[in-house]
Amino acid sequence: RNLVCTGAKPMAVTDCLNLGKPESKDVYYQLKECIRGIGRACRRLNIQVISGNVSLYNEAKEGVIYPTPICGMVGLIENADRRCDIGFVGEGDQVFLLGSGFDNEGLGGSEYLELIHGVVGGRPHIDLDLEKRVQSCCLKAIGRGVITSAHDCSDGGVAITLAECCLRRGVGFKGERWQFEGRVDAALFGEVQS
Repeated sequence: RNLVCTGAKPMAVTDCLNLGKPESKDVYYQLKECIRGIGRACRRLNIQVISGNVSLYNEAKEGVIYPTPICGMVGLIENADRRCDIGFVGEGDQVFLLGSGFDNEGLGGSEYLELIHGVVGGRPHIDLDLEKRVQSCCLKAIGRGVITSAHDCSDGGVAITLAECCLRRGVGFKGERWQFEGRVDAALFGEVQS
C-alpha cells in the first residue's frame, strides 16, 4: 500500500527474511510462515517476487532477534504529473480512510502495543481481497487527480499517519464526526490499515 499511495502500480518485490537459528522449532515456524505469507499476498495482489535473501542465525547474548521479514518493491507511475505525496496540500481538503475503518483488533504487532504496554506479539488480520480493492481504488483516484495526497496507516496507526501528513507541508488537521466503536487506542494506534 505504501507504494500505491505514491500513484505507482506495484510491479515486483524482493524480500529479505532475518531470523535466528532454523534448528529451533519456533524459528523454523517463523521462517515457514514468512515465506507462506509473502507468497500468499503476492499471488493475491498479482506481484512477482523477483529475488530474495534469507539471513539466519541472527542472535546476541540477549537472545534471538525478532523475526524481521523485509520487502522492497518497485512500481510504475504511468503519469509523473499525477505522482502523489503524503503531505496535506491545502486548507479545507477532506480526509478519507479507505478500507475497513477503525478496528479494535488492530493492535497486534503495533508500535503502540510495544511502547505503551511492553507487549511484542500478535498480528493484525489482513484481508487480501479488501487490500486489492483498496489499492485499485487508490490508484484510480490518484490517476484521475481526485486524490491530492495519500499515505498508508502503518507505524503508529492513523494518529501517527495524520501527524506525518500535517508535518510534511505544515498544514494542520481538524477531525470532526469521528465514529469509534470500542477501544479508542486501538482505533487511533492500530496498524491493521497498513
